[in-house]
Amino acid sequence: MKFRNPLIPELLAMRDFADTHAHTNYADGADSIEAMAEQAQRNGLHCFALTEHVRANGLTYDYTAFAQQVTACSGKDFMAINGTETKVLDAQGALDISPELAHASNLRIASFHDRMTPEMHRTAVRAMLRNPLIDIWGHPCALDADYTIDEWISLCLLAKQNGVVIEVSNRYPMPAALFDILKESGCGYLYASDAHDAQSIRTARSLPVIAVRA
Repeated sequence: MKFRNPLIPELLAMRDFADTHAHTNYADGADSIEAMAEQAQRNGLHCFALTEHVRANGLTYDYTAFAQQVTACSGKDFMAINGTETKVLDAQGALDISPELAHASNLRIASFHDRMTPEMHRTAVRAMLRNPLIDIWGHPCALDADYTIDEWISLCLLAKQNGVVIEVSNRYPMPAALFDILKESGCGYLYASDAHDAQSIRTARSLPVIAVRA
C-alpha cells in the first residue's frame, strides 16, 4: 500500500506505541504542549501527534510557533509530531484549511464536525478521501453516519486506494463489526485518543475503545 505521507509507514509500525490525534491549549485543549508530551511519555508512547484545529480563513494562534514547540518535545525514543485537524465543510469535500498550512504541518487529519444529510455525508466522505492534502480520516464514527457493511467496505477500499489511513478513535468508538472489516480490508489504521487534556492520552499497548453496539 502506497501512502501520500512518508511518515505514515513509520506510524503504522509503531501503532501500539502511538497516539496520532490530540489537542492543546493553543486551541480548545486544556493543557500545554509540554504537559501533553510529558504525559504521553509517561504513558509509554514513542510517537505522539499534536494535531491542532485549523481554519482556512485565519487562526487565533501562530502555527509556526506551535509546530516548533511541538518538535522541540522530541527526544530519545520519543517523536513529537506537529499536525493539523481540519473539518470537512460541504458535500464536495472542501476542507477548512489552506494549502499553505496543510503543507506546513507534518500530519493532516480531516474529520466531520457538522451534521449533513446522509446523502451529503456519503458524497463528502468520498470526495475527502480523494483529497491529496489528507493523511488520516479522523474519528469516522463521530456523527454516527450509520454506514452499512457494504458502504464501510467500499470506504475502506477507497481509503486504501488513495493512501489515506483511518483513525480508530477512543473518543468516538467504532462499532466492533466495522473495526473487524477495517482490519480485514488491508487499509491502514491508527489508534488515537483525540485527547483535549493530558489525562485522556492513550497508553502504549492499550486496546482501542470499541463501541458495544453492532
